[in-house]
Amino acid sequence: MKTSKFAIYKLLFLPISLLAMLIITSPAAAQVAIKGETVYPMSGAPIKNGVVLTNNGKITAIGPASSITIPNGYKVV
Repeated sequence: MKTSKFAIYKLLFLPISLLAMLIITSPAAAQVAIKGETVYPMSGAPIKNGVVLTNNGKITAIGPASSITIPNGYKVV
């Protein structure tokens, strides 16, 4: 029986994608502060020198660095 390349790629993609999901959802990165030169929110004007705080994958705060205090224990990216 001839196995197609597509079937082989599907078999390789599944474990790689599961591994990526485990890495992305690791508890070590539960609280993250993302500092950016410019943050583009879905609504409103771009924020220069912006900060986005996330907790367990959900955005908890967004704004300019001058108005956002990064709590202790947050990983800064």
